[in-house]
Amino acid sequence: MFSIFLCLFGFWHLKQSNKYLSTHIEALSADDNVLDGPYSVVLQVIDVNNNPPVFTQSQYSGSIREHSPAGMPFVQVLATDDDDANTPNAQLSYSIENQIPNPSGQFFFTINPNNGEISTTEEGNKRFNAIQDPDYTLIVRAVDLGGGAPSALSSTTRVNVAITQNLWVRPKPITIKENLLNEYPMLIASVRSNDPNALYRLVQNENEIHFPFTINEDGAIFVTEPLDREQKDRYILVVLAEDDQGVELETPMEIQVKVGDENDSPPVCAEAESIFEVQENEIVGSHIGDLLVLDADEENTLNSLLSYRLLSQNPANPSEGMFSIDEAQGKIQVAKHNFRRKDVPEYQLTIGVTDGVHSTECNVVIKIIDINNEIPIFEKNDYGTYSVPEVADVGTTLLTIKATDADDPGTGSSRVEYHISKGDPDKLFAIEVDDTTGEGRVYIAQPLDYEVQSIYQLQIDARNPEPLIEGVEYNEHSTTVVVIELVDVDEPPVFTVDILNINVPENLTVGTTLLTADAKDPDGQKIMFKLEGDEQGWFEVDPDSGELKTKAEMDREVETEKEVSIQLLDVNDNFPKLQKTQGFMCVKNPTPLVLTAVDADAPPYGEPFTFALQMARKSPNWEITKVDGTSAKLVLKKKPAVDQTWSIPVNIKDNAGMGVTQKFEGKKALFLSFMFRIALCIFHEQYHKQNVIYVYHIY
Repeated sequence: MFSIFLCLFGFWHLKQSNKYLSTHIEALSADDNVLDGPYSVVLQVIDVNNNPPVFTQSQYSGSIREHSPAGMPFVQVLATDDDDANTPNAQLSYSIENQIPNPSGQFFFTINPNNGEISTTEEGNKRFNAIQDPDYTLIVRAVDLGGGAPSALSSTTRVNVAITQNLWVRPKPITIKENLLNEYPMLIASVRSNDPNALYRLVQNENEIHFPFTINEDGAIFVTEPLDREQKDRYILVVLAEDDQGVELETPMEIQVKVGDENDSPPVCAEAESIFEVQENEIVGSHIGDLLVLDADEENTLNSLLSYRLLSQNPANPSEGMFSIDEAQGKIQVAKHNFRRKDVPEYQLTIGVTDGVHSTECNVVIKIIDINNEIPIFEKNDYGTYSVPEVADVGTTLLTIKATDADDPGTGSSRVEYHISKGDPDKLFAIEVDDTTGEGRVYIAQPLDYEVQSIYQLQIDARNPEPLIEGVEYNEHSTTVVVIELVDVDEPPVFTVDILNINVPENLTVGTTLLTADAKDPDGQKIMFKLEGDEQGWFEVDPDSGELKTKAEMDREVETEKEVSIQLLDVNDNFPKLQKTQGFMCVKNPTPLVLTAVDADAPPYGEPFTFALQMARKSPNWEITKVDGTSAKLVLKKKPAVDQTWSIPVNIKDNAGMGVTQKFEGKKALFLSFMFRIALCIFHEQYHKQNVIYVYHIY
């Protein structure tokens, strides 16, 4: 019987980061012969968290300067763990357990939990004081398992922090009194870099050529000459600390220098002569104006505090002391009333101004403004009766009127305007004012018609463009009357048509009615008809009705014409008429309007037509130019000065010279009227489709 022995042999082997035991097994006989095997056996060794973190130092030291930027690391702690580095057992997290001292209950330091870098917080950066609290001790803990497991292992260390004084400290704002008598250069401040080898340089923060400051190698800053606040009241100095290569060792420092004021500037009148106005009836205490005086010394200080005093008034009429001035503010007021422009048109005042040290005198002129306390008065309150033929041309002068005003000449209080207030609802008459003489020319504005109305009793009012003062009203002296009588003129009757061609057979029955002539007499007189030019005696006309009949048989072979032409040659009884009496025009882009007329008459009583503006005088705003035999263009030359409705009479005559000035009055139009209404051009499309002319004034 054989005995079997198992022989175990092997070795430890570290593959990558895992630890495992590799061995071989064989079956041996009693005499050590291999019965079976060998076989390879691997035993894996699994890490357990049995090693705490260990800091590389028992304590650490670091220093930080006052006012250093928060968040900048200044010391780093480091711990190791013998556990498997590829497992959480060796993953460490850092934290600050305590801070000594801790006067505010807030940590002034923070630590990066991953790499152990320690920096200051914003709060700590504000609180650090190298003199009062120069040293701090931090207790820092390192925890494995990432710091988040109850079974994690940890250890602590100390970090000693020293707060060092920051020597690079900006001085407080500096004030240097202007015009200061002293030895120059004069020391005004000193700066010191934390680097003892720093080189100092002084620059200015503005584009000033003159810079009266300098700095030496020790950081001492000097002003090199007296300063003038009125020339420049503030400087900003920029101090640089650099190494010998020009690299900045400190953050650039700004130092503010204020120039202190002294009372070295006298008051100055803003104007060589200040001019104000006051009305004749201004009440006592009324504010006339403020005298403007300048002082270059510092505002809101005693050096620029001014006081005012009225020194003289010229003339002294009607008395001294017509005005007063506020001592502290320079407000000029009315002290007495009863100003009369015709007696004293203006006053000269001398006002003294002082700042307590320096004084000056200012000249003031106060003009007296006439008030509208007089009404226009007509030379005649009744201009009687004036006769004019009904066919008188538009623009014909009927009479001249005049009213005078006792207010100050050349002002709106004395200027007279005339208005026809009664007796002319259709505005057939108008008044033009001569600005030089003040006379009003009454003229015909639109064609007259005796048959429509023969007598016009006009009431004309004289008014000022300026309103009357309270208590004064227009009365009967500002009104006049005039009677306009129209003289009837016998006007010839007119036919509704000029030429009519009729084709009739030669065997037409005798007595057949061919047509009935239609004519009217403008004066309403009885009309009689007469036939001329019938050499063959074929026709007859009823003298009362105008009915045209045949009275004999007609023979075509007697005449060479194939058609018999019957012409009523009484008169040219049709005048040219506009196809459209309305259109659109915008003042901002005044495109000319095309006017087209038609005439039912045949040659020679039809086209070409003649177009003309029928106005009393040449219009500065409008003109009309010919396009062809039936059309003309209405052109806006100048934008109207005031907002008003324009009525433009257009006279259109045919080739025989017949025509009238037309006014738009619906279907029974005698005159062409273009209505220009004030509105906005944005309505262009809507109104354009309706063929309405609108002129818009945009102010």
